[in-house]
Amino acid sequence: MKPSSFLSFSKVLAFVVGIFILSQCETSIYKKSYLKETKKKQRIDSLIFTLSFGIDNQEYLDRCWKLNQQQLILPSSGSYGWVNFYLKEEPQSLSPADIEFRFIGGFDDSRNLNALNLKLAYRAWAPWNNMYQSHVLIEAIKDTIMERYGGNPFFRFDQMGDTLPTYFKIDANRQFKLYIQDDRFVAGQIKDLKPHY
Repeated sequence: MKPSSFLSFSKVLAFVVGIFILSQCETSIYKKSYLKETKKKQRIDSLIFTLSFGIDNQEYLDRCWKLNQQQLILPSSGSYGWVNFYLKEEPQSLSPADIEFRFIGGFDDSRNLNALNLKLAYRAWAPWNNMYQSHVLIEAIKDTIMERYGGNPFFRFDQMGDTLPTYFKIDANRQFKLYIQDDRFVAGQIKDLKPHY
């Protein structure tokens, strides 16, 4: 083997080993947070409005119906089962910075609520409007969740093959996950890591 070939091989090998070590470090960030938080005896079941982990499917539907009657949420157009509301910048007026917040319940085998799947976008989104793209929105959503729920900060955790960042926030059993779906939408989930049995 020529010295230059050996050096090239060594560089490639060092690069591969470096990537492997970095990927293991990133994995440990999620794993450490998950293990630390799920060991806690504390449960956090509150979600949004009157919704909480552990309610059965019928109770979920009844609560959504009541929220709809109070005009706090509305059926999401074109998406069966999804409902939405707006996180408003100014409570009494419309603003381009208002965020459409869509959600649908996720249920375990016993038909108890164990997740809320989320889809968020700025009201003023347009392909040419850089101020209201998903890469800006994800930062605003992280800030809003921190203001409303407190607790641990978000951390970035990218799984192998991910080209866009994924953010997690874990407090006891409640996990927030956010990621950019496309130029318009931020998708995510609020999940119960220790479901009721």
